[in-house]
Amino acid sequence: MTWINLGNPVPKQKFDKYIPYKWEISNGYIKLHEPEIFLPTPFSQVMFKRKSQRSFKTTSINHLSYLLWFTNRVKDYIDSDMGFPITLRPVPSAGAIHPIHILINSPYTDKWWRYDPFSHGLWPIIKENKYFLNVRKDCKDILDCNTASLILLVAEPKKTLSKYTDGTSLVWRDAGILLGNLALVSSYLDINFCPIGALLPKEIDNKRQLVTVGMAVFDAVEID
Repeated sequence: MTWINLGNPVPKQKFDKYIPYKWEISNGYIKLHEPEIFLPTPFSQVMFKRKSQRSFKTTSINHLSYLLWFTNRVKDYIDSDMGFPITLRPVPSAGAIHPIHILINSPYTDKWWRYDPFSHGLWPIIKENKYFLNVRKDCKDILDCNTASLILLVAEPKKTLSKYTDGTSLVWRDAGILLGNLALVSSYLDINFCPIGALLPKEIDNKRQLVTVGMAVFDAVEID
């Protein structure tokens, strides 16, 4: 076994300035609904019920909305000297940086969507879409996902590295925490959900600001 030592993360004495990746804004934004009623389900029941599912049904876009609202929405934020705000969300993140974007694809379309945690909505991906054309096909080598939606966790590592020396492991830990919470909330919402080990696509932008750090499949959602 070859173990890769990612170092010991330490906060920098002086933070580096980082300009976040600029996603192209286009028409087609979808505002998602916030949950109004919460099911009084004991947490222990959610924990006992959770397991990875490899068969998928059709679910409503509201279930997707609630999944994202419970796991990744921005509850509060403050400006920072790093060039981007630090945010309070339902899941923890090293330095409250939250460097990971959630991207979603429905089995009914080739279009990919990026979750906006500030506005709780979905933006269609435009200029990066070419990098995602083969993700669903390549996913078939691991799991039959023809009837499933796909989630990609795409990180901007330099956001975390702007604050931490040897901070790479923190990005991976953030990804694991987010993926685990997506799985738990899916159990609560009765969504079939399965994390997968692949990291697709291998390239997302030509400047390598973005990297895939997690993937999962879940019930089919018709987004548009």
